[in-house]
Amino acid sequence: MIVAFDKICNKYYNNCMINISDIVFEIINSDEISLEAVRMGVLNLSAWAKKNQALVSEKSCKQASIG
Repeated sequence: MIVAFDKICNKYYNNCMINISDIVFEIINSDEISLEAVRMGVLNLSAWAKKNQALVSEKSCKQASIG
């Protein structure tokens, strides 16, 4: 199963460069609470990154690291 997923991700990634920052932007924009926290300057970015690391990795087909 993982091999097939990797092949699909590599095929998609090679045809369409996906940036981690684009994925993060998409996720934050789809979550009103996170978006408002960013606007107010009170979002704990480290905690947000830890909470959403798996989702970012899944959507980007890359291993997302916190840092």
